[in-house]
Amino acid sequence: MLLIALCGMLLASGLMGQGSRPTPASVHPLPTTIPTAAQPLVNQNVTFTETGLASATIWFVNLSGRLASSTSTFVVFAVPNGNYSFTAGTGNSAYSAAPASGAVNVAGAPVAVPVAFILHYPVLFVASNLTNNSSWSVTLGGVQQNSSSNLVLFNEPNGTYAYSILVSGGYAAHPSNGSLKVNGTSLNVSISFTRPLYSLNFNGMGLWPPKTWGVSVYLPPVGITQVTQSSAANISFAEPNGSYFYTIFAPAGFVATPSTGWVSVSGGSRNVSVAFAPGYNVTFVENGLAPGTSWSVDLNGTGHWSTNATVQFVLTNGSYRFAFPPVMGYGHLGGVNLTVNGSGVTFRSNFTLQSGYYPVTFVQTGLPSGTIWVVQFGGFSNNSSFSIRGNSTSTMISFAEPNGSYPYRVWPSGQYAPAPAVGNVTVSGANLWVPIVFAIPPAPIYSLTFAESGLPSGTPWNVTLGIGVPRTNATVQSTTSTSLTFIEPAGRYFFGVGGAYGYSPAPAAGIVDLNGTNLTLAIAFSFAPGFYAVRFVEAGLPAGTEWNVSLSNASVGHLVAYPTNTSTIFSVPNGSFAYRVGSNCGYAPFPVCRYVASPSNGLVNVTGGAQNVTVTFSLVSYTASFIESGLPGGTSWSVDLGGSVVGSTSATVSFGEPNGSYGYLIGSVSGYSVNGSSSGNLTVNGANVSVAVTFQASMGGLYPLTFRSSGLPSGTNWSVTITAEATGLSIDSASSVTRWSDGASTVGFRVSPGSYGYTLFAPGFRGASGTVVVSDSAPATVTAGFSPASPRSPGELFGVPAPWLAVGLGGVAIAVLGTGLISYRSRLRREARGRWAAAQLLATEWEADEEGEPVPRMNP
Repeated sequence: MLLIALCGMLLASGLMGQGSRPTPASVHPLPTTIPTAAQPLVNQNVTFTETGLASATIWFVNLSGRLASSTSTFVVFAVPNGNYSFTAGTGNSAYSAAPASGAVNVAGAPVAVPVAFILHYPVLFVASNLTNNSSWSVTLGGVQQNSSSNLVLFNEPNGTYAYSILVSGGYAAHPSNGSLKVNGTSLNVSISFTRPLYSLNFNGMGLWPPKTWGVSVYLPPVGITQVTQSSAANISFAEPNGSYFYTIFAPAGFVATPSTGWVSVSGGSRNVSVAFAPGYNVTFVENGLAPGTSWSVDLNGTGHWSTNATVQFVLTNGSYRFAFPPVMGYGHLGGVNLTVNGSGVTFRSNFTLQSGYYPVTFVQTGLPSGTIWVVQFGGFSNNSSFSIRGNSTSTMISFAEPNGSYPYRVWPSGQYAPAPAVGNVTVSGANLWVPIVFAIPPAPIYSLTFAESGLPSGTPWNVTLGIGVPRTNATVQSTTSTSLTFIEPAGRYFFGVGGAYGYSPAPAAGIVDLNGTNLTLAIAFSFAPGFYAVRFVEAGLPAGTEWNVSLSNASVGHLVAYPTNTSTIFSVPNGSFAYRVGSNCGYAPFPVCRYVASPSNGLVNVTGGAQNVTVTFSLVSYTASFIESGLPGGTSWSVDLGGSVVGSTSATVSFGEPNGSYGYLIGSVSGYSVNGSSSGNLTVNGANVSVAVTFQASMGGLYPLTFRSSGLPSGTNWSVTITAEATGLSIDSASSVTRWSDGASTVGFRVSPGSYGYTLFAPGFRGASGTVVVSDSAPATVTAGFSPASPRSPGELFGVPAPWLAVGLGGVAIAVLGTGLISYRSRLRREARGRWAAAQLLATEWEADEEGEPVPRMNP
């Protein structure tokens, strides 16, 4: 006791005092001035008070490494004397803090620091006449932002700001500089861009009478395409400096030379001459290819591909040499000479499937009509020496291959994804069809998980997640587990963490970019400044059992925890707190607790240090009884309650159970059935409970025969031997049965209707014998009357019927009694000696011999 008292004094004066209180794990002692003996280590409050923020906006202060956040108007730190630096801010970029940083000196008195948050307003610069992807920048108030779109956004407080514009690519900005004033509202500033333009002329020749023709010019990488059509001899464009790709659209029946090309504009006009000559259609029609097979016609080294049945050229008069590049698995003539002379020409090209080759046809669905798609086939196995790419705007692409296994890949088409995108096919002496389904996949989404540490199990906390900066469309999730997850599309998000009373999160707020992968952010909670641990520790509950603690006073309100481990912690400021402890109470159908806590309530005082409360739980059990009726006395029966089986030969089976709901099953008894259901549910609810079980004779030709004892002391073990007096009768499926009472007052049998002889036996009592008739109209009952007997010999004492021989103690001599036959002598000696030995071992255990006579039952 003296040691305990000394330890208590040390804790009260040292470990639990404010001057030596352990600092929480995530808070570091930070004074830059070390206290001396004349300057004791006493904590003072440093209070930061904000103005200007919208209600419930999260803001934060970092005081020399201590981070705290709040949605109220103040943040308080309790620190010893010293010099500290601080920063203040909010995750909402629409505000700025003034001051955003600074220093405070704590010298024996509380310190107040006002922080004014200033609302910013959008200042948007909007560009016009810029080509796509052109780069420009705006410098506003000394801050520069670059853009390749037509927008540049600033967020600024009220004030007057100078700006300037820079741009590349030969553009000039109008205006290029100036000043603007922000005065409580957003501003839009329009910037117009211009650059010098030069003539790009295309001069057409050979079209008479005039016909409509056209030109398109394309300026990479800006990506602007201009198309002009005209029936005049000249088509002109006004273009800035750059290199342009052009395409000539000839009128029907004419060919343009050149038809495509590049032209550069550099500080002056440019001319391109285009000659037109009459042209005639030269059409090649294939025959014999599987639908969707890619084939081509080569003219002067340039291939023209198709997955349709025709390839067409428009050619002027002259002689031409055409070739047919090989198509895998098909045979064809090598080349052909054609002459164009004032009219069109059609050439039919016959392809023949080679022996041992079979078409493999890919059939797509889901693409808009006319969309090009690509299949890459083979090239990954020994059966195909090269990779084949099939392109088509139709629904089919086909390849001819010999027997074997081939990989394939189907490429995405724009925003459409194929399924399957890759796979294998096996050609085995037959044509193959491979279905491909194109669809636009859903926008990718990612999980953003916040994983906390430092909070007691079951403590509620929350995360606010908003889109962009400043935050919009904020979503709040709360949880009592160690993590919570948001499922969001790619983007930049602002988050704020809070909701755990008495704890400070780190980080309390921030910005996260969600793009291309799932993210997990760790949030570490620690005791808030001026808060201390009140720990409740339980004993007596099974592992994982939920219990509950509530802690309350007027200043903090009502705090509740539902732990499943052996302890839980509250973080509270100084004060006196009432607590209440319970187990898994109040959940239907268990309004009464299974366990009782001690103490179940009380007061705990927090005065600058941690407090511990130990609670012991005890299991409360009640009696669940099953009471039977209808069975003959001594009949064995059983009950399974919630997986626990108890048997009995009496009328009651009992269990000890705590509150709860339990399923039960009544065990089967030969010849009897339960009147009603043999199973059900039993609810223990703060009191003993009983279930009545009624047995009745079951059908099947057997009826109850009961012997009831009379004249025996309570608990005497007695027996009944019954024997069928006619063939065909059944006693519990036998013809002769001996049954002992095992101390009960009745002995029962199940018999078929008929006549039965019986013999009653009890050690030390005179029994009886007789005949009983059992009918199928009513149960039969026989009163078994016994009277005390005065033994005349050891043999009679141990149940040897007269005129048998008695056995002398120790087995010394055998005397012949009565007029028994001499031929029975050896057997009588053996039986009497056995009865004597059995009686010495267990005088109350008996059985019948082969003649129905009672003999002591031998232990095995």
